Amino acid sequence: MKLHLNLKDPGSADGIYQIKAGGCMAASLQWADEKGPLEDWTAFAYIPLNGNGCGTFRFTGGRAVPPEATHVMARAVKPDFSGREEILAPIPGCRKLMHTEEETIFCVMSDIHLSSKSGSFRRALRTAGDPDFILLAGDLTNDGRPEQFEQVCRCIEEEAADIPVFAVAGNHDILLKPLPQVDQNVGSYYRLQDWLCRRARRAGIKWEQDISGAYSAYAGAGGEEIDITGLNAVSHWRRFVFPGGRQLNWLERHLESVEDGKLHIVLCHAPMMSHNPMRRGGTKSPYLSRDEELQQLLDRHSQILFISGHTHISLNELPGCVEYDAGRGNIYVNDACICPSALHTGETLAAGEWTEGSVMDVRVGRQEIELIGRSVISGKKISRGYYRISRYI
Repeated sequence: MKLHLNLKDPGSADGIYQIKAGGCMAASLQWADEKGPLEDWTAFAYIPLNGNGCGTFRFTGGRAVPPEATHVMARAVKPDFSGREEILAPIPGCRKLMHTEEETIFCVMSDIHLSSKSGSFRRALRTAGDPDFILLAGDLTNDGRPEQFEQVCRCIEEEAADIPVFAVAGNHDILLKPLPQVDQNVGSYYRLQDWLCRRARRAGIKWEQDISGAYSAYAGAGGEEIDITGLNAVSHWRRFVFPGGRQLNWLERHLESVEDGKLHIVLCHAPMMSHNPMRRGGTKSPYLSRDEELQQLLDRHSQILFISGHTHISLNELPGCVEYDAGRGNIYVNDACICPSALHTGETLAAGEWTEGSVMDVRVGRQEIELIGRSVISGKKISRGYYRISRYI
């Protein structure tokens, strides 16, 4: 049995993985060290083998090699499942990396769609562990009803009582029809946002609410203050609009007012068209009514981490759900949902665990940002949801 690795760059998982296992029909690839597979990481490939036992996997999308990984393990199975073969191949130029800098840790989750039962949200909050902050990228509820938002509050208080939470509205967080009264229909989400604001201020966080519905907050736990902004671009009929462009005008002024070099986290439920893993070559219309205007605004600034949800797409999609604009130092993350995710990978073989709901840890250091997807079912780290991105432009 043979396994050959031809990786793009040191620390990068992108590259070509070639396997030969005579008499076998399929193989899996998993991160490992010299002792064996890293069991707390999911497999990152399942490869069909031809009649000669040969197969190739091409990893794309900018993922990284986990810091504790020094090898790749291939496991190949016989056609009648009577046995399997294993091999460890060292990762070229790889060495174990340890975290040496202070970090601020965010746990990101999206598309909770809480209806009548809160089990999935509670499980996701428990999976989050003990981050410094939690970010909710929209669709907290399924129907935008007051009792659903009350459940959201109870879950946060009971499962994350001491953790500041920041959120934005998704298209399911505003009642579909503006009846019987418009104010009554849109109020439930904003009452939740006011409650989150009060919680954050009690924790010593500076939170500024704009009349447009957007807000900014400054938070940090690793020796660095991070700028967090929330955009609420949702109206009735589940449309994504920025009425009059008021939130975008506010965002431009806000970004201009923040000192250079500071990281900006921008929360918005809908992804940008240019950085949407579901865009399919640009044939679909953007979700946001002012998508191009917002993109141009973001392009005028640097050190932006734009976090969205909405698509329900799995972090295991081969092209990836994270895109990096190296020229500006801007990162676009389309976070998966905590419920089972859609998988459109098109690969012949795929694991059932690749569709499990997930959360994403965002570890912000002064030199790099580390993104770690984790399953809310098994708690495993998602190999196809792992990225390390330098903060230097």
